[in-house]
Amino acid sequence: MTQKYNNDKKDDINTSPDNDIQELSDAFTSYMDDVIYEKENIIQTKLEKESPVKDILPDFTSPYNADAVVENENLDEEELSKQFDEGYFENKEKEHSSVLSDDNYEDLSENREKRIFYAALYLSGKPVELSTFRKMLNPLNLENRLINYSEEFNKLRIGVCIRMVSGGYQLVADSDVTIFLEKFFGEKTESLSRASLETAAIIAYRQPVTKAEVEEMREVNSSGTMKYLLDKNLIKVVGRKQVPGKPLLYSTTKYFLEYFGLNDLSELPTFREWQELKQNS
Repeated sequence: MTQKYNNDKKDDINTSPDNDIQELSDAFTSYMDDVIYEKENIIQTKLEKESPVKDILPDFTSPYNADAVVENENLDEEELSKQFDEGYFENKEKEHSSVLSDDNYEDLSENREKRIFYAALYLSGKPVELSTFRKMLNPLNLENRLINYSEEFNKLRIGVCIRMVSGGYQLVADSDVTIFLEKFFGEKTESLSRASLETAAIIAYRQPVTKAEVEEMREVNSSGTMKYLLDKNLIKVVGRKQVPGKPLLYSTTKYFLEYFGLNDLSELPTFREWQELKQNS
């Protein structure tokens, strides 16, 4: 998948009628529901057949937490406007994708470079961007080398793998062992409610978008849901729309990509792709 944003995708979305966008967000919500449920069901069944301790496996319920969002909380756009002027959201993004020092890279052997790549992912615990590795390693043809290192590592099938997400590389546990280990190392990451997933999908496809535009599509007050997404760093304020009242504009964050396992926004399906999937189903 290409790293750059697909402009055709954005044109496709922005020129579609609002009911088409609503259908797309509904499809995205339904798709995520089906994929997560099917994936967990397959893994659970496999573990029940193969695990010698299958009786202690937890009973997983729906991937969506209906109580995750407090819908009666209000979104204080006056306070958000103040935070935006003070650079709060820009600083928050920088903190999330913090980079290493600007020290010059050394001329390393391939084996040592590979080990540094793996160790950096292990120590980071979150996606490490290509720009960060360019400061550590020889930048010439670096991206291809890192992809090769990742593929080589993933072929080992040792319980963890390297995935490309949010424009970087991340070391994560293999999906077929994650559910088993959650019993001993803690619960799953808090899942989004249906309302939050729907709101996030609308913002992802229409960004930048105002709160009023989101509520017009959802046909329901979305103040509490958007506040929850802001608190979870899945969306951010990016400016003001140049119309009377100058309402705040919202878009998704880099953590949004990380949360949904996307490398960039071009991996979101287009409306035409959804239509084709719908016709073939």
